[in-house]
Amino acid sequence: VPKINYKIDYGFCNLSSSENNISGDNYIIKDINNTKSIAVISDGMGKGYEANSLSSKTLEFIDKITSSQMESSTYIQIINTFYYIQDYIEKYSTLDYLEVDKLNGKASFYKLGASSSYIFNKNGKCRIVENRSLPFGLEEIVEGVSVDINDGDMIIMASDGMFDSSSNKE
Repeated sequence: VPKINYKIDYGFCNLSSSENNISGDNYIIKDINNTKSIAVISDGMGKGYEANSLSSKTLEFIDKITSSQMESSTYIQIINTFYYIQDYIEKYSTLDYLEVDKLNGKASFYKLGASSSYIFNKNGKCRIVENRSLPFGLEEIVEGVSVDINDGDMIIMASDGMFDSSSNKE
C-alpha cells in the first residue's frame, strides 16, 4: 500500500445568480484509486436549467470515465473528442479539472474555457494557473499544466461568475 504524503481538505459553494433559481455550474470531488483526488467544475453555456443540464452531463461523463484505470490526460482527451465530433450540436460547457497526486505533490490542471485557478502557499505568495483553451469540443487537442504543490498550499478554483463579480482582482 503506497504511503499517502499529502492530505486534502476541501470546501465548496454553489450559488445561482439573483435572477435564476438554478445555477449552470456543477462540480464533483472524488478520489481516484487511493493515490489521486480530482476536483472538477463545469459551467454550461447559457443560464438556468439548460446550462445546468449541459454541465451535469459533462460531469456525468467525467464521473463514469474516471472509474477506469487511465491517466487524467486520457480521460479529458476522450471526452473532448466525443464533444469535438458532435460539433453540429453547438452546446458547450467549460471544464476546470484538477488532479492532485497525493504521493508526489503534483497538481495537474486541465482548463477548457475555465477561469484561472490560484495556488496560495503558507508565506502568502500566489501562483496563477490560467486558461489557455476554449470550452470542451472546440479544440481538437487538450493540454494540461502540472505544478508542484507543497504542504499547506491552498488551491482556489471557481467558475467565471465568481471572479467576474469581483471588482478587485488582487
